[in-house]
Amino acid sequence: MPNWGSTFRDDHRHELDENDLSYHEVAASLREEARDLRILKKTTGRVSKGAFGPTFGTDPDQCSDESADQVNGQKGKSKTIHEKEQKTDRRKRSRTLADDATCQACGSKFHNLSKCYYINQSIAPRSFKGNPTIRLGIEARLLKDTAFAEEVRRHTKPKEEDKEKQL
Repeated sequence: MPNWGSTFRDDHRHELDENDLSYHEVAASLREEARDLRILKKTTGRVSKGAFGPTFGTDPDQCSDESADQVNGQKGKSKTIHEKEQKTDRRKRSRTLADDATCQACGSKFHNLSKCYYINQSIAPRSFKGNPTIRLGIEARLLKDTAFAEEVRRHTKPKEEDKEKQL
């Protein structure tokens, strides 16, 4: 590219003297020279494949053969999409209902009904105040829903009573 400037000046001397040269011509000529010297790479206007491609439910990836070709050129072998799906399915099957259970009283996903501070106030720390709206909702549901009230009673029974029933 060092010669481009002098060549361009010689080719366009008349336009430069008359101040008739547009920047579009200069830019086009510069791009053409860069392409000839292979400095600029052609842009395809296509978005390159990212790390996480789109998925369509349980359908297998249609580009799996393309990604397998890419894996062969890499140093370390990464797992194929099919292998990754099998691993996540195994993890999902190993879950139990207790893992996915949410508290029926307050709706928290981090504990079940027997460990809810709103229901078992005896296990709640002294600093627990709770949300008054949630507390009112639980009280209203206890009055209206007998099945829920029975479930709460079953979970809040003292452990000593349970031991007596088993004997």
